[in-house]
Amino acid sequence: MKVLDLTGLDYLVRNLKALLNSKSDKNHTHSIATQNAAGLMSAEDKAKLDGIDSAKYEWEYAPDEEALTIQETIGSCIDEILTLDIE
Repeated sequence: MKVLDLTGLDYLVRNLKALLNSKSDKNHTHSIATQNAAGLMSAEDKAKLDGIDSAKYEWEYAPDEEALTIQETIGSCIDEILTLDIE
């Protein structure tokens, strides 16, 4: 087994701190995008989204038989893996 000496440990800690300090705070916020002001997305993208006729893209979820068969197959494979007797 390999272990870190103090120099390696110091290097690891300094680099981890640098990476963590460059991350966003978990509680950061974004303003709401409008057609006139950018927020989480650009104002142009917001205008495009607002221009989509949502009624044109509505659908009702109805899983087809093929999708159910795939789910059942995956489920049975998982069951087999979980019941394997590994020595």
